[in-house]
Amino acid sequence: MEISELKAFIAVTDTGSFSGAARQIHLTQPAISKRIAHLESRLDQSLFDRIGHQIALTEAGQRLVPHARTILNALQDGLHDVSRLTEQPSGTLRIATSYHVGLHHLPDILKSYYNDYPAVELDLRFMDSEEALAGVDKGDIELAIITLPLNLPDHLHAHGLWQDPMQIVCAEDHPLASSYEMSDLSNYPAVLPDSYTITRQLVETELAKHGLNINVRLSSNHLESIRMMVEIGLGWSVLPETLSSDRLHTCHFEAITFSRELGIITHKQRTLTRAAELLIDRMD
Repeated sequence: MEISELKAFIAVTDTGSFSGAARQIHLTQPAISKRIAHLESRLDQSLFDRIGHQIALTEAGQRLVPHARTILNALQDGLHDVSRLTEQPSGTLRIATSYHVGLHHLPDILKSYYNDYPAVELDLRFMDSEEALAGVDKGDIELAIITLPLNLPDHLHAHGLWQDPMQIVCAEDHPLASSYEMSDLSNYPAVLPDSYTITRQLVETELAKHGLNINVRLSSNHLESIRMMVEIGLGWSVLPETLSSDRLHTCHFEAITFSRELGIITHKQRTLTRAAELLIDRMD
């Protein structure tokens, strides 16, 4: 069994197509097909059902997936461990971060890191915190620099970096701007991130402590977009203090406080590259 065949197999599994796998690992589609065929021949099992333009894992393919990932991850860990022996880090460091964290916390850090370690190729991907978390879980991402979730699977590790205070905001002419009753939050529509997001869960958890139900009129995972919608009066929201503006009114309800913790998510079963360790040290 060849490593190249397992890489092709996992690429097809992850992308859902031979053409997608070819793009992901920079091969031609015939080369991907050939590697899959060789692997199926070695195992004497079909790994994919091919129905028209659609493919799906067979039972044999489903059983192979976790073993193939374990083998590829172990190989990558071994290569990383050896590379740590060299003083000057190199290679590709795959990082995922949310737009808010990336724009407000990382520019100066990444600039100085890149200047000191030019041999490291920074593969920086902007995505929702939840998607970044899944990327670390699957092994596609080495470091996720995101809003830390309230609950984390045992095989992942969270390293806190920054507190991100948040505040209830509304437009200057919104009725809440003149209210001192936190119960009024239930009387007016809100504009918040989607229900599955870490930030939304944090907001709902805090408000539930005070028996408040919220009426969410609009959802967006882009905090700058939420700020714009609040500024024009479409509803109130909870936003980081870093997004305050002169067009927003901050509502002060003493019993309610919000703060997100931002930090790094890594996989406990993966050996960090030297490049990753040096970046973590720089952020601490």
